[in-house]
Amino acid sequence: MNKIKLHIDKNSFRKYKETITGIIYLEINDFLFPEKNWNDLIIVMMNNWVKSLRDIKYKVSEHAELLFLMVLFL
Repeated sequence: MNKIKLHIDKNSFRKYKETITGIIYLEINDFLFPEKNWNDLIIVMMNNWVKSLRDIKYKVSEHAELLFLMVLFL
């Protein structure tokens, strides 16, 4: 059985314009995805993940995609 752990570093949260970024990644057994200390759009991602998981719970869908985004600020 796979063990999945979600890592979020609340000390890494930074506000940039109208969004909040921070470190978020998954640990699946000993594999880190997308990679350790991945920085992404925390609030956007978590809102999408919660909606997808809620759809599974209430049988709106049978599967969910928990997407990571890519943050690039110039």
